[in-house]
Amino acid sequence: VELRLKPLGKPGGGCLIATAAFGSELAPQVQALRTFRDQYVLATCGGLAFMNTFNAWYYAWSPMVAEAERNSPVLKAVVKWLIYPLLAELEVAKKIYQILAFNPEIAILAVGLVASMLVALTYLTPPALLALALLKGRIRLYWKLTAELLASFIILHLVSLQTVNWLLSVTAPTIVLLTLTLTLQAVVGSLKSFIFKTRS
Repeated sequence: VELRLKPLGKPGGGCLIATAAFGSELAPQVQALRTFRDQYVLATCGGLAFMNTFNAWYYAWSPMVAEAERNSPVLKAVVKWLIYPLLAELEVAKKIYQILAFNPEIAILAVGLVASMLVALTYLTPPALLALALLKGRIRLYWKLTAELLASFIILHLVSLQTVNWLLSVTAPTIVLLTLTLTLQAVVGSLKSFIFKTRS
């Protein structure tokens, strides 16, 4: 049984937060985000499945953030500063996609894994390390379970590409979330072992 996915809403929907930060949909940074989404992510079943889920989440709150940016030059500057690392990470992801372009579905899966790891390192590690310091290392990590779940969902994702496409709407975003979680746990766990063993 093969049920093809269709985009929910307009595939070329606006990058609201980036547009508000850079002041125009025609800004090169906004165009870079849109091009990556439209030419790479939305060109595959796996990428489309992820974007359907992502858009449902993103457009639930991004209009409020964009409006706040327009009313606050400070917030606008902070968001702009935060977007630049993402642009660099997507350039890395683009290179990976191009290397694996002979199989777009495998390429976008690899891109999702690498981009998720980079996003976790850039945006999630600093607050996690702050929490680690505040809690004095009392954080439980389940990286083995997370790794096993990630491997299972990758296999299910690959099988779904050949059989039941609608399952991709579950597997694609779950793979991203598990990769974010696993990367974060790996970094925090390594630093936790190093810092607190050194002190003891």
